[in-house]
Amino acid sequence: MRMMSLGAFSLGVAGVLALSGCSADDLLSAPPPIGQITINRITTQSGAEQFYAQAVASFEAHFADGQNHVIAQSELLTDQFRAALDATGNVDARRTAWMPDYSESQMDQSFGYLMETWQQLNLSVTVLQQFEPASDRYKIGEAYARMGYTDLLLAETYCSGVTLDRIKFGGGIEYAHPITTDSLFGVAVAHFDSALANANGNASVIGLANNGKARALLGRGKFSEAATAAHLVPTNFVYSASAAMQYPIGTGYGYDVCSSFIIGEREGGTGLDYVSAHDPRLVVKDSLCSSPYIDWTWRVFYSDQYGVPRTQVTFASGIEARLIEAEAKASAGDGSWINDINALRTTCTDASACASNAPAGAGGVAGLPPLSPPSTPDSAMAMIFRERAFWLFGQGSRLGDMRRLVKYHNRSSATVYPVGPYPYTHTGPGFAPLTTYGTDISLTLPTKDAVVAKQITITNPYFQGCLGSPASD
Repeated sequence: MRMMSLGAFSLGVAGVLALSGCSADDLLSAPPPIGQITINRITTQSGAEQFYAQAVASFEAHFADGQNHVIAQSELLTDQFRAALDATGNVDARRTAWMPDYSESQMDQSFGYLMETWQQLNLSVTVLQQFEPASDRYKIGEAYARMGYTDLLLAETYCSGVTLDRIKFGGGIEYAHPITTDSLFGVAVAHFDSALANANGNASVIGLANNGKARALLGRGKFSEAATAAHLVPTNFVYSASAAMQYPIGTGYGYDVCSSFIIGEREGGTGLDYVSAHDPRLVVKDSLCSSPYIDWTWRVFYSDQYGVPRTQVTFASGIEARLIEAEAKASAGDGSWINDINALRTTCTDASACASNAPAGAGGVAGLPPLSPPSTPDSAMAMIFRERAFWLFGQGSRLGDMRRLVKYHNRSSATVYPVGPYPYTHTGPGFAPLTTYGTDISLTLPTKDAVVAKQITITNPYFQGCLGSPASD
């Protein structure tokens, strides 16, 4: 078993983070090997930039690379991905507390990866502020923006109770108290404001920070303020992580490998029709997996507008900004939101007069005729969130959307999340049968059971796990 230091997840601690990088499995409390360059020895611009490059690599890998990245875990809880293996079935079945029947909690790994990334980026800000010349100060803004996105992912994915512990530049850990989800969104807003203050005129950083700020404000239910920030993001803006999003999105590794999860289709009776809709924004390919552990057809997908293979994953875009504006308008009773939606879909203004394959709108995908405005506020919001689900599929935003539907748009979780009998699990030695969906609407934080059984060391005296319940937070 691994011995993790949880403070809460103070990764690669002992006051140092090595420039050579900590792998996802190096979340240990041991100091770095003798002779390894540590943050305490950074005294130059080159050293600061190398350390920041490491933090960026950590961000991109933990955001969307491999099977334990945060997108995979968050989307399993939604209707977008479903489990193909027992080891991911508990999350897919909305039972996110650590289960002793499972050999490893991938949720805990994903959380650890995010905290490792957050701490590296936080230290990157410190060293960049000390050593970066005026011409490259925008990197400070970019580091703040990436911190903001890490805040966002933590807030949208996990229950309340995250502790943002800081590894000090001179050594040691500054332990933090647990905070609520709303407060974590507030921390994200502050980091995006710091990003804007340090953007140094860099358009990419400005777009990234405004898009993230809009998303964080949306998470707090501040729709008007979110729209104001989103309006500053050009529709053609795209900011991507360079890490390949493996399993099941498709990468240079090919499309015919087996996966721990596949694409959902009307999951739990409430999920969207991601496969049968044949929506041109979401290209789905069925491939029979030959693994002895998976006995069904595996579905891979890629987003049409980002090409094949999908070696980059978008985490901020002008498309998302327009969708944020549309949600804000609909929340305020402004019917012009339909214009924002249709402008992304096509240049056609009349569905009956469109060509059979409607020309692409600002979103860049052909075959999407204009939509007619729904007759009720509830159906309008349903349309907006469906558009979000297809435009932003696999980008890690769906869980935040579903939680927002429950918290701010007065939907019951039973109408938003998969419910009823759970049909996908394979029972076998060491695995508990999962016969029904649970009730969780967020991922849980590490629990006392996980601490005892997995030998996780909690060093933060304030850490409590979830402040509320994953079923209600």
